[in-house]
Amino acid sequence: MVEKNEVCVVKLPGIRNFAVVYPGNILFGLDATDEDLESLMFEAYSVPIENINEHSRNNASLGIIVTFDCNLRCEYCYARGGESKELISFETAKEALNSVRESSDGDYLDLFLVGGGEPLLYFERVLEIVEYAKTLFDEVQVNVVSNGTFGNNACEWLIKNNAGVRVSFDGVRQNIQRPFADGSGSSSIVIENIKKLIQSGVDVIVQCIVTSEGLDTLISTVDLVSSLGVKSIKIEPALSTDVSRADLSMEPDPIKFSRAMIEVIKHIADKGYKITLDTGFLSEPSNEFYCGMPNGNKVLTPHGLITSCVEVARPNDPYADIFIYGKVENGLVFDLNKKKKLEDIHFVNQLGGCSNCNLRMICHGGCPMASIWKNGFPLKKSNFTCVVQHTLIPELLLLIATDDRIAPIVIDEVDIDRF
Repeated sequence: MVEKNEVCVVKLPGIRNFAVVYPGNILFGLDATDEDLESLMFEAYSVPIENINEHSRNNASLGIIVTFDCNLRCEYCYARGGESKELISFETAKEALNSVRESSDGDYLDLFLVGGGEPLLYFERVLEIVEYAKTLFDEVQVNVVSNGTFGNNACEWLIKNNAGVRVSFDGVRQNIQRPFADGSGSSSIVIENIKKLIQSGVDVIVQCIVTSEGLDTLISTVDLVSSLGVKSIKIEPALSTDVSRADLSMEPDPIKFSRAMIEVIKHIADKGYKITLDTGFLSEPSNEFYCGMPNGNKVLTPHGLITSCVEVARPNDPYADIFIYGKVENGLVFDLNKKKKLEDIHFVNQLGGCSNCNLRMICHGGCPMASIWKNGFPLKKSNFTCVVQHTLIPELLLLIATDDRIAPIVIDEVDIDRF
């Protein structure tokens, strides 16, 4: 059965409106009496534990930062892409893949080619890496995070390999926020490539960064993205960190950001767009980590190092001594003590205030790295994250409870019952 500390009661706007949240489920009580709320709690505690948090097969997985080089100069870039040109060697990637193969019992590999720079800027190196991975595993699922400025050959290759593609695209603010290195606009080529991929059956996820100056354009951006045929968009606030280009003035006000997100969600429902929105603040209810970092993500850097977070990828980055926990040296070599300590970076174990917060099953403490950039250690949630979650989530849950159009936009495969 569900443990007592796995059930959270969230007070929603209005009088005696509640959400009872536990792993995998949300129960709603609107205008609920004490007896109604007690009944919802009893239902939550009665769920068999074997029905909670069931997962698919445990696949072999490796992330690779192909390069720190980039042809764009995004004004907020978390990695300052393009300011250095390091490129991973084929031998380093090959050695890492061999090690992953040796330690895996299965024949399936999730391969993630991620940012730091633009991976498809060095398309030939990407081809070498992926083709070699296919000699080791019967099935390789290629996943690419790209700025969307790739050429025709790369586009055709993504289609042929049925790649999972996440394109960073800021909609109507693209040319302002994500120009080429020479200052020219990048919007046209990104739109063209998104259209090509979608018309060929590739499910493209668009990731959009919102700055303080871009809040008022969010609805226009969603209109544009939907018109391209995109079915999933992730909207995140710009974040100023020790390694990013963003400064504090670029960060949107957390309350204004929350209100803008609510208006965007309502707009999607009113327009009837067939698009899902990942807010980054509302997740499937569970007691798991926000992301794979505390579980020891394996992300290979151009220097042949293994980091658990793409935001800490260079040996001289702040907190590199914590998050870089392995290297390529006759295979993959890990510091198991460092890997074990990563597990503490979780709301249950360390994050100040979260272990007793009634939103913890939904927000999971938020992005741990965002909190670390703001507060360092010991781990404590950033004020921005906390304000957004306590402003956005209760109002969004009430919308889900009262409007059947909302849940399919913001929640995937979660049981929702209304009392």
